[in-house]
Amino acid sequence: GELEDALDSFNMAIKVTHPRTAPIAKAGYLYAKGMVLDQLGRRKEALAIYDDAIELDSFDPDFWNNRGQTLAELGRVDEAIGNFKEALSLSENEDVGAMYNLAMSYAASEKPSESRRYLERAYNTDKFYLLSSILNWAYGAEALQERLEDERRFVLGQFSDATTDEEKDKWGGIVDVTEQLRATEANLDWMYNRILEAKGRTQVAYGTTFVDSWLAGVASNGLDSQSTDKNTMVVFGSSIGWQCFLGALS
Repeated sequence: GELEDALDSFNMAIKVTHPRTAPIAKAGYLYAKGMVLDQLGRRKEALAIYDDAIELDSFDPDFWNNRGQTLAELGRVDEAIGNFKEALSLSENEDVGAMYNLAMSYAASEKPSESRRYLERAYNTDKFYLLSSILNWAYGAEALQERLEDERRFVLGQFSDATTDEEKDKWGGIVDVTEQLRATEANLDWMYNRILEAKGRTQVAYGTTFVDSWLAGVASNGLDSQSTDKNTMVVFGSSIGWQCFLGALS
């Protein structure tokens, strides 16, 4: 598969890169290999490779951050916290990923006040980076912000273009539920509760759903998309359906 091919490529790069003449480059290849091993679920091997990378370059916060994540996956949360703190220190206290990982790790350790403290730091440093992590958005904070803006333009445009009272009511309801959803997701207390619920585990079940994508999915599957009652706008496992279920959306 692709991951195995990538592993072979990094092994070759590691083999031909001398640690004395190019230690930073070799450390980078080792780090990349560790990430591939992590994706393959080979955590203990990944941990050993991160150790090799750090031995060559102990000043890269990403190395410590990923090592911490691997330790956390292995259930060694206390050690992971130390690694995340090292990553944060090396980044001059600017690494939002390390702050988020610390919030998650302290939640797993049942230390909610510490979890909240690091979550607030991450929120105040880069809210969209934090939100992209909590929403399991894989494309980065900037892309998430652009996507949310696109969605807002889409629903407002549909409302503005509606020519009948029925269409106005329908799209007005969609605008309302969308704005409620986004306000909920961007709320610090909501983020905090999500992390406490997760207890250090990544919550892959929750991901944001964009209204235009949802409507396209409904249409392509031939499902009923005519309901205008926003309380019935339940999407399979989606953020809209989940927040309606929780009562976060009225």
